[in-house]
Amino acid sequence: MSERFLTRMGPGTVVLHQDFAGPRLPWLHHSTGALLPYIEIAGPPIRSTLAFEVTKPIPEDVMRRITENAYTVDEKLKLISAVQDRIDRDHTGGIPFKSVLELSKAFVCHYNGQHKRAWSIAKPLQNDEYLSRTRADHFAQLKKAYDNAPKVSTMSRLKKLVRKG
Repeated sequence: MSERFLTRMGPGTVVLHQDFAGPRLPWLHHSTGALLPYIEIAGPPIRSTLAFEVTKPIPEDVMRRITENAYTVDEKLKLISAVQDRIDRDHTGGIPFKSVLELSKAFVCHYNGQHKRAWSIAKPLQNDEYLSRTRADHFAQLKKAYDNAPKVSTMSRLKKLVRKG
């Protein structure tokens, strides 16, 4: 889908990103971060929809990387941070997008199997009033994955051998 859609985006194209307030859809957030040099955000999101206009041609390599999901976890987190720098709350002030996007970062890690890292991002966000009220199931999903992930010993092989001896 993104391949057919992205190839048609040129200067003057207006995009309405529905579900932009969905932390479980981090590809919306990091792809927007990748597009930031080529778009103008129309203003604060309207509830969960972000509107932007393409203002410059989008290079083929950028479109390819978005389409192929060819960014590393750390690159995706940086791209989401760039969006956080541009968007704060929706037009009503009701949705705190900085927090939503932070939780989205946890899902980037979660989908990559980095459950400890995901939970370390998500855990402090439980204190966010909006997220705790509207995304309790998201936290439960991330906590369950963290709890069920194999625990890796922090003890080096040498320390284990010395301890046995």
